[in-house]
Amino acid sequence: GAARLSDGRIVVADGGSQELRFYAPSGEHERSAGGRGGGPGEFGLVSLVAAGPGDTIWTADLRLNRVSMFGGTGEFIRSANLESFEGRKPSPPTGVFADGSLFAVVALPPPPDPKPDPVQVLADYVRYDPTGLPLGSVARAPLSDHFVQAVSPRYGGVAYWGLAFGRTTTTRVYGDRVFLGEGTTYEIRVLDTAGGVREVIRVARDPLPVTEGDIQAYREAQVAAAGDDNARRAMERLNAEMPFPTHKPAYADFLVDAGGGLWVEEYNRPGDEIPRWSVLQRDGVWMGTLVFPLRFEPLDIGDDYVLGLWRDADDVEHVLMYELVKP
Repeated sequence: GAARLSDGRIVVADGGSQELRFYAPSGEHERSAGGRGGGPGEFGLVSLVAAGPGDTIWTADLRLNRVSMFGGTGEFIRSANLESFEGRKPSPPTGVFADGSLFAVVALPPPPDPKPDPVQVLADYVRYDPTGLPLGSVARAPLSDHFVQAVSPRYGGVAYWGLAFGRTTTTRVYGDRVFLGEGTTYEIRVLDTAGGVREVIRVARDPLPVTEGDIQAYREAQVAAAGDDNARRAMERLNAEMPFPTHKPAYADFLVDAGGGLWVEEYNRPGDEIPRWSVLQRDGVWMGTLVFPLRFEPLDIGDDYVLGLWRDADDVEHVLMYELVKP
């Protein structure tokens, strides 16, 4: 990931070196912090970089299951482990509120006796203080849709698979608000830290239908990605048993810019690689659709810039920043 600090410097979480790399506004590398390891300020598998109050930098570590806080010039400040919430372990945080509290997902256990049909896995979306203590659930909502497959008809047991074209709840933290969308309809709720609904943003647009061509393309991609004959046979069996929904999610993803505006990534058909994003103002007024360069993933959107990750034809990663000119 990457984030821009208030003075224009850019901090990048490098998953290869497990470092935080600091760059001047002009792009020159200034310093690095962190590194691979388990000691203070080191990372096992960095999964988040987010700018907090006063240009503090918060990171999450998937392997060590902890969060770490750094100063704006890379000095390590402290680490914390998130405590269990109602007896359940949280995932690493995905956002930082304006007061420095953290936002994390705590999944509920799957149904004890699931049917071999699509099932909905629920989660609590929980606010934590900077020391890792839970402050309460902001919302309980679906986490994602899963297909439950019987692993062995003779010996029993089931496996949970992400449902093809299934919905996944998306959340983004902005100031003291959480933007939450479940993906079934083009509707995103804006919640306060106590879970109260402050706004609801809707766009009158029908989701795309799942066509036979979509299903065939999905099945072919799953089999092609299998590593060996056993894996291919398993994928072919999964494809034969998986039910497919009639419609795709209403959107693929969304981000919130520095002014509270909403950027929604449209859900494309297989083979359509053009990244289209609908832009809505803070008051919900639709501004239009923006097309990013191919293989570009936006990460941080300010008033006059878009910072993101671009992969070239050789799949080499580059952090790029574009000027954003608003009408």
